[in-house]
Amino acid sequence: MIVRACVLAAVIVACGCSQSLPAPRVIDVQTSDGVILKATVFSAGKPGPAVLLLHQCDEQRNVWDSLGMKLARAGMTAMSIDYRGYGESGGMAHDKLTPDEFNAQTDNQWPIDVDSAFKVLLREPGVEPSQIGAAGASCGVQVALQLAERWHDIRALALLAGPIDQRGRSFISKDSAPPIFLGAAADDKYANFVDIQSWYSALSSNKQTRVIEYPNGGHAAIVFRAHPDFADTITKWFSAVLRGNADQLPTTNGHTMRVEVLQVLRDVDRPGGAARVAETLMAARKQNAAVQLFPEYYVNQLGYDHMLAKDFAGAIEIMKLNTIAYPNSPDTYDGLGDVYFAAGDTARMVEAAKRTLAVLAKDTVDTAERKQKIQDSAVAKLKNVIPHR
Repeated sequence: MIVRACVLAAVIVACGCSQSLPAPRVIDVQTSDGVILKATVFSAGKPGPAVLLLHQCDEQRNVWDSLGMKLARAGMTAMSIDYRGYGESGGMAHDKLTPDEFNAQTDNQWPIDVDSAFKVLLREPGVEPSQIGAAGASCGVQVALQLAERWHDIRALALLAGPIDQRGRSFISKDSAPPIFLGAAADDKYANFVDIQSWYSALSSNKQTRVIEYPNGGHAAIVFRAHPDFADTITKWFSAVLRGNADQLPTTNGHTMRVEVLQVLRDVDRPGGAARVAETLMAARKQNAAVQLFPEYYVNQLGYDHMLAKDFAGAIEIMKLNTIAYPNSPDTYDGLGDVYFAAGDTARMVEAAKRTLAVLAKDTVDTAERKQKIQDSAVAKLKNVIPHR
């Protein structure tokens, strides 16, 4: 705790915070089943807005320290928490859980835990309940979105480099949804979130939605370390949105997906839409063999969304569409194999896995690391049905 206090003190000095600003304090949040979550409160020391900070799954709550201090300095109380099993919080360590146990915990227990933390934040002195925001990084993006679905008082969401599932995309597409702030770096090790967030920003019709991108900095909230201005911009955005000062919204450099591409993705997401888009694509290629109607990643994401919703027929058609559009990409066949596996179609799963490896052998586009991941995925599927000899 002494080391952590020193780190936070250094953050205070670095951001030039006022001497009168209350020191960050560590508190306990008790969950419904008695587990204690550790949280840090960055009090503004006066009445005003508040923001709950939800960390990424490869970090702990201290990844938010710089933003928490800057929010407090701007008159907004912030609170970061360690999820159960992370950092200083109780519960079984997250890396000791099986994948099924971890998924069950995030689906069933995390929402209850986060609600407990949110209620504690609302009880902080001076917090204005009509001026509440939330920020999520990576896996915390889904956590923040689900929180906003449950608590309609949340007026602003900062979503940093995280995937948004079908339910989340539907939520941010509503006219009643709060504005979102999206941020990512081009060198993110997990995915091309700079392009991905262009899709999400296009779904939001709120004029206060903003997108920012950096050429480097890493994954999600890690970007604060390379670009301190990132936290400054988010702070300005929360202040403008939560206080109703639209004229003070920051200018950002992010791009938004073209309307025609967004429409294609909406078509793919509808029943029977993938087959119709496939017909349109093949017709277009009679005029121009190189034409593309959509980026590969987005349709891949839609396929997995339908698979997770157990719409296996729809997911198969979507993944097939991706193999038609990108026949030289081994990942499209691997995705199709995943859906066949989930649907219990072993024979077609084997065909897709073998096709993945055949295309992979000729792949000159993907990095060595990505190739290895695709190969491992295909081989794993084959090992489930083909015994070692």
